[in-house]
Amino acid sequence: MMEVHVSRGRQRRSMMNSVDVLIVGAGPTGLMTALLLQRQNISFRLIDALDGPVKESRALGIQARTLELFRSLDLDRKILDAGIKSEGMQLYLRGELKLDVDVSDMARPDTPYPYFFLLSQSKTERILIKELEGRGVRIERQTRLVSFVQETHATAARLESPTGVELIKSKYIIGCDGAHSCVRHQLGLEFKGEAYQNEFLMSDAHVDWSLPQNKLCVFLDPGRIGVYFPTMRNGLSRVLTVRRTQAVPEGDATSASATTLEEVQTNFNESTHQNARLAEPEWVTRYSVHHRSVDQMSLGRAFLAGDAAHIHSPVGAQGMNTGLQDAANLAWKISAVLRGEAPEALLDTYHSERWPVGQKLLKFTDRIFTAVNATHPLFLGVRDFLLPIVTRSLMKHPAGKRWIFRFISQLAIHYHPSEAVTERVSPNADDRFRKT
Repeated sequence: MMEVHVSRGRQRRSMMNSVDVLIVGAGPTGLMTALLLQRQNISFRLIDALDGPVKESRALGIQARTLELFRSLDLDRKILDAGIKSEGMQLYLRGELKLDVDVSDMARPDTPYPYFFLLSQSKTERILIKELEGRGVRIERQTRLVSFVQETHATAARLESPTGVELIKSKYIIGCDGAHSCVRHQLGLEFKGEAYQNEFLMSDAHVDWSLPQNKLCVFLDPGRIGVYFPTMRNGLSRVLTVRRTQAVPEGDATSASATTLEEVQTNFNESTHQNARLAEPEWVTRYSVHHRSVDQMSLGRAFLAGDAAHIHSPVGAQGMNTGLQDAANLAWKISAVLRGEAPEALLDTYHSERWPVGQKLLKFTDRIFTAVNATHPLFLGVRDFLLPIVTRSLMKHPAGKRWIFRFISQLAIHYHPSEAVTERVSPNADDRFRKT
């Protein structure tokens, strides 16, 4: 037999060609899945086609429910020390300030994190990678899934790496391999949805402008959106600009292409009616966005999680958080089944619980993005009149703050009791992740 790496607790090398779980993709969802399985002493391999973590980081917000997940893993302090709380939010319509509100406390007594928290995906990944490495887990880089087949009691996968081709058996395979998921394609699952007729330009850079550095600033203009995210601990701020395009992007998933800092700056200033100067970027990117999902998040012994199962607009900072919650829901169930503590029917609840969550998020983010991206004069008039009034009214009262925060924070997510799993309803944040 060939010699392969298997992660089970401390790193070791063993003469075997099978593991309990093969995790495909070492982004946030795959890393979280690996960490949760490792804590349950489940053997796995974690592979990724890239040679290292990505530098670009589209995800930025970490929601309260995800912070609770990190807390259950004793990682919340490392996360909190690396990021920042958003102190305030300003809304500009056609370049004119219409709303300035405090978002540092959203009046939720049932969570230790009643605020909006910002930390880039790349830094979140680094914390997870360091935790895995400290536990003896090695990520197999430059290793891609070529194909796999499902057998009665296992899956058989063909992997390709710089050292050659390898065949591996696993009891389960989890596709955490993003919007262009090989696992999803191998399963033959359709990625239903469509692309937005917009182009997104983004950069993490030093921003010199006249507006506050510590507040989230949102600019809505007909056919354009501009967003400034507060300065991070490294002195960089994130800027995002969205503009309508003539053609709908091709393909069935998010795609990125090269751009320049000058192009980002020009479009950002046009969207915001400002004269900001961007300098010393950590990275710049241009990309398109789709809203799509599968009809099944599991098929036989194969599962999809994160962007492999659902992608949507960046409204509300839901994407990475949803993938991490997918991992949290699936990992403990696979662990319980593998240890013989639960019937295999428990795994069916992964789709029945997480798929509806993904569908609600798709509809929510699509409606919000469509509204802020509108161009029809009549709709723009109504939006520009009502949006500041309604938001200001809600933010004046604790009940209104809680209502806004309830959905965005993902604290509203709950699962109905079933024969396979019964959820204890409790306002205590510790109870939300009792299984991880």
